[in-house]
Amino acid sequence: MKNERSALVSRVDGFVSMARNQPFFIGGVGISQTNRVIFTRMVEAWLHLIEDLMVRQCLSYQSRVDRMNNFIGQLFSEDILDTLAFLDSCVVVLINYEPSSFDTFKQYLARELSSDDLKWGLISPVLVALHEHFSAQGEERAHLLSTILQFLRFPKKLVLLDIGLEDQAIQEYLETEGELGAVVLNDDEMLDGISAIIKDWFGSFSLDDLRPKHGSGSVAEGPLTLAEKFNRMKIDDTIKIVLRNPSFEFSYQDYFPDPPGEGLDRCSRTIFVPKTALKLRTISMEPIALQYLQQGVMYALYSFIAQHPYMGVRIRLDDQSQNQVLAMEGSIYQNYGTIDLSHASDSVSWCLVRRVFKSVPLLYKWLLATRSRETCLPDGSRLQLRKFAPMGSALCFPIECILFAAIVEYASRKVCRQSKQPMALYSVYGDDLVVQSTCYDEIIKTLVACGFSVNTSKSYNTGFYRESCGKEYYAGIDISALYYRVPYYSGRPSPSAYGSWCSSANNAYVHRLPLYRLYLIHKIQSVPLKYGPWFGPSPNLSPYLYSSQPTNFHLKFRWNKNYQRYEARFTSVISRPRSTLPDDDRISYFIKLVEMSKRYKTSRHSDDRVLPYALHGCIELFSSSILPMHGFVEKNLLDATDWWDT
Repeated sequence: MKNERSALVSRVDGFVSMARNQPFFIGGVGISQTNRVIFTRMVEAWLHLIEDLMVRQCLSYQSRVDRMNNFIGQLFSEDILDTLAFLDSCVVVLINYEPSSFDTFKQYLARELSSDDLKWGLISPVLVALHEHFSAQGEERAHLLSTILQFLRFPKKLVLLDIGLEDQAIQEYLETEGELGAVVLNDDEMLDGISAIIKDWFGSFSLDDLRPKHGSGSVAEGPLTLAEKFNRMKIDDTIKIVLRNPSFEFSYQDYFPDPPGEGLDRCSRTIFVPKTALKLRTISMEPIALQYLQQGVMYALYSFIAQHPYMGVRIRLDDQSQNQVLAMEGSIYQNYGTIDLSHASDSVSWCLVRRVFKSVPLLYKWLLATRSRETCLPDGSRLQLRKFAPMGSALCFPIECILFAAIVEYASRKVCRQSKQPMALYSVYGDDLVVQSTCYDEIIKTLVACGFSVNTSKSYNTGFYRESCGKEYYAGIDISALYYRVPYYSGRPSPSAYGSWCSSANNAYVHRLPLYRLYLIHKIQSVPLKYGPWFGPSPNLSPYLYSSQPTNFHLKFRWNKNYQRYEARFTSVISRPRSTLPDDDRISYFIKLVEMSKRYKTSRHSDDRVLPYALHGCIELFSSSILPMHGFVEKNLLDATDWWDT
């Protein structure tokens, strides 16, 4: 085994050397040196993972060598975008069409790709599992499908830089805005029903203790420090109206450390950031005053929903696990279906929000007061917004959750009233909906009537496959894949790359990928740092490595006479502000006083570790921390300095 491992490392090194000189193409255009480095690093990681998957299929050593050579030969001869599209099409065919034989799989794949040129060399490492998968049943089929999907999905999140996707993203953004303008909301009975549900849920909602704050992201005016945000803040008459005290007077001292300026421009700034190699993600940076107040309203919504006896069970704004559990149950009993919406955040129209939230005047006036009316696109043009709020607004996520939950509630009540059946639990997290299977069709019908587009290729109500919030299940078995997510770095690995390696190594343990995990640990330990990584008993913490029996013998340790324990110093990753102005301390003190006077009566969202305070333009740095050498610990590792050994 040791000789085979050495031979694998030697082969991978040879392939990586070939990749450094290989003329790769993206869309027929030669890639830049930076993208070559990114792609080569992904291939290096992929090859180690492939070896794990071929060993899992019980392939002989020679068979693994031959299949690896076939794979590399095909990979190096294809356009990168064509390769990713082919792998994605394989996933679509396997999940959505559920072919019963390899011949049927080939027919569906040719139809999906609109081509008979099928690149079988690209999937040669999992061809054995693929053939066995068609005749397998139940648990065996799930495990084979897990192996296949792990191979096919691994490069899906690869992020390549500057490959000309921005023009396409702008065009899609404009098309979405155009579609919102064409939406006709003419079903008054449906809209009145949804509005009545929201009114019932928010009958006791209050914003008397509004606690505005700055978020952690950038604002439309640019990356600013905490003091700069307050110094450059501007408001308008609409904000003055909603901030009036009981005497109907506007007093800035309750919300701002200094008097804000006049002349707020309600124009956000839209940018596009990499999501995958084939797609960009839309991000909106809100004006300073709007995001400051949006955060306060968001905290009030989080607190209210968490304590609501009905909504709080169906909307978990900080917890995806309920969606995942119900999706798993649906994959076993087919009693739940999962719905995924296309461009959900950008499809929540302002006319729909205005129509259904007007029944709650207190909340509606804040939605109106904190909304950007225009956005500035990357090409410099300004666009009047028909959507309620783009991704980047602090109110985008909670409002879309409330709206989708109300739509599901309305449609489910309608179906259950007609069929005289009890209404089951449903769960909403953003655009991921897990709903009662008998109500599935009516819910989709209602969503479409409200102007939303259902992604039918990622929505499931039949068969044994379900997916929600990043978890995939087949007949109750978790078949979620591990993705390559290491950000680009030049020279010494960055703290972000280090953290990604640690997280991937822990996930590799969970996914039973020992060679890939060993490769990642080698990468981690090769980073030239003064202290080594910390091994702990939990696989869910990063940048710390999981071990079933952590000893941390490789670290330097000392005896702490105060705590009567041995402690070790290890490498960690921290964030801190880029710069600090003298005025920041005074402003931070003001914010803390406001927070202490208006604490929400809930433990669920008052913890800053759940919703951390802004660092206002932060950078990640390598640091060192101290932990006890022995003992299992349950608290967050970032609080380790005050631990007693347990």
